[in-house]
Amino acid sequence: DGTTDSSNIEQLCLLIRYVDSHTNEIYEDFLGFVPTTSSTGEAIAEHILSCLKRFKLSLANCIGQAYDGAPCMSGIFKGCQAFIKRFCPDAEYMHCSSHALNLALIDSTSSSFIRNTFGIIKSCETRWVGRNVAIETFLELYIPISNTLDVLRIEGDSSSQQLYHPVNSFETIVCTCITSFLLSEITPLSRLLQTSTIDFGVAHQHVLSLLKTFHIRQTNASDYFKNIVFEQAIEVAKELFVQPEVPRSYQRRNGQSILDPEEFYRDHVFLPFLIELKANVDKRLSVFSHTRIQLLTQVRPECITAAACSTTELYKKLKQEFSERLPQPLQLFGEVERWKIECIDLMKKPNGYNLWMSDLLTKCNPVFYPNIHFLLVFLATLPVTTSSAERAFSSLKRIKTYCRSTMVEDRLNGLAVAFIHKNVEINPHKILDLFVQRNQRRFDFGL
Repeated sequence: DGTTDSSNIEQLCLLIRYVDSHTNEIYEDFLGFVPTTSSTGEAIAEHILSCLKRFKLSLANCIGQAYDGAPCMSGIFKGCQAFIKRFCPDAEYMHCSSHALNLALIDSTSSSFIRNTFGIIKSCETRWVGRNVAIETFLELYIPISNTLDVLRIEGDSSSQQLYHPVNSFETIVCTCITSFLLSEITPLSRLLQTSTIDFGVAHQHVLSLLKTFHIRQTNASDYFKNIVFEQAIEVAKELFVQPEVPRSYQRRNGQSILDPEEFYRDHVFLPFLIELKANVDKRLSVFSHTRIQLLTQVRPECITAAACSTTELYKKLKQEFSERLPQPLQLFGEVERWKIECIDLMKKPNGYNLWMSDLLTKCNPVFYPNIHFLLVFLATLPVTTSSAERAFSSLKRIKTYCRSTMVEDRLNGLAVAFIHKNVEINPHKILDLFVQRNQRRFDFGL
């Protein structure tokens, strides 16, 4: 990913994802910041390839690349991923799942009721980066916020005067409850996708679980909306002495003077927003439908033990896709059969479902299952998100401040590596020895 630092230099953040063969742990390690003067896909690809060569990383081991959905990165002809694939044919492009989920939320605001509610909450200066948490916090503090706006309005603050009346309308109250309850279903998935050790298999299961939850909410819309969402809106409205009613503009436009508020907001706000949100999540997170990801996911215990999974068909597909990379391809069929039997026993254990990849790799002995172990490592290495790059940007802002805006790249990367990789111990005596031995010093250090 890329960002602009304090001196207005575009910095490209490069990280690598790999599996430690000794501990079976997944790591996403920061390599460095690379200054760029061009934002074209070809220029960025050249920076990435030169950085990989500088660290002596074999391009043959590059099996995936993850960026956001910007055209210069995702373009199939002149995007960065297209130029990378010329040198690394196996490096399939993966759209960052966290970015895709965020785009799904943005696309789900076609309803004017939802847009107006988002606009009001944004005006109250909540942290819009955490949209889901911001709306939930706004709902929890709804009454104190309304009281504060009332006090400021009485004291003559014009901006509070403009916000007070929209906040104290039943439309805003019920729409805030709708967005809060529905988006709260997405918050766990959003946090999970930002985990550096997650793999596509576990992520896909949680996405399917979210879509299933949305389907249940849609099927039981009447009971759920009445007993959960609308009841919460009524409680807030009573505290603020707000009468539940349908927007007057809708009544005038449709010529209806008497409408049930519960039925109106359920049919015109809740259900349309839920249906749109469900469709956009399914559409935007289409990366999970990638052929290679679906095939590798079939090796996981919860998939290979399913009734629809045929051992022979799985063997043929795996052999066709990975025959040139498998360590012992002739043993693949026997391994698939034995691995399926072991997974059946594994699924009977209490914690055998949706194992994290590091635990699954530990249970898959590379001596008995060299091919299966390789395929699981392949799946674990595929990048799910670019959240680690986003976290590196926070380190960049702390290190290269306005007072350090003239910092050169070598010093920036040295400080960034030391700051980000806090788990690596630094021996000060070795650093002093290197400092003394690098150049001839006039001062005698006693070495």
